[in-house]
Amino acid sequence: MSTAIKAIETHYNGYRFRSRLEAKWAVFFNAAGIDYCYEEDSFDLDGIWYLPDFKLRLYGRYIWVEVKGQVPTEEEEIKALRLCIADRHPVCILVGSPGLLSYIGFVYVPISLKDVTTIRELNEDIRLLRDSTPKGEYVRLRWAASTQAILIQGKIQGNTEETTPRLMFDLQRGFKCITTLFAQCPKCKEVFLAPYSFPGTKMACECQVEIDIDTPFLRSAYISARSARFEHGERG
Repeated sequence: MSTAIKAIETHYNGYRFRSRLEAKWAVFFNAAGIDYCYEEDSFDLDGIWYLPDFKLRLYGRYIWVEVKGQVPTEEEEIKALRLCIADRHPVCILVGSPGLLSYIGFVYVPISLKDVTTIRELNEDIRLLRDSTPKGEYVRLRWAASTQAILIQGKIQGNTEETTPRLMFDLQRGFKCITTLFAQCPKCKEVFLAPYSFPGTKMACECQVEIDIDTPFLRSAYISARSARFEHGERG
């Protein structure tokens, strides 16, 4: 007998979402002032069919977003990666529910060696992570091949070593993948996706101030999403 739990379809803001988790993220996007469309386009990626959950408009460009309740499978990661390479726009997988400590994002970003700034930006990514690493932890670049590497953040506690991947890039296929969270500029109030553990990173606006992942505005948006009630899985 199957023990799979069926997601509850939920109507909100004119869309019929396949799950309440998707609907809660839609509530967050609305509350945070982020324009979105739901299941707007589908893609045939070399024989793999892919229908991303959301298309967001962030800092003047669009980004595809997939919502997951748990860590994505290898197949789901391959879909996101292939779309990033084919469409040349970022693809983000949000794992968890809206809330400061209840989700993490993995965003695939297209890069090109024809762009002279690519290597400089990768070096800056590495420098920012190293500069922001807490005392007692380390950052190490591990090369899997001549064009592929993973930047690992880790720490040693007793006889145990804990490591977390923070940045992965493949220069041959043309992408990088970073962990990310929603953040806000305290000056211009713009909301965007920022690299996790990179305080002070400038992602979108031109304000010379540090970004913040925990602002009153973002907290209010998270509360709106988490407190949303969809009676009988129907209306929001």
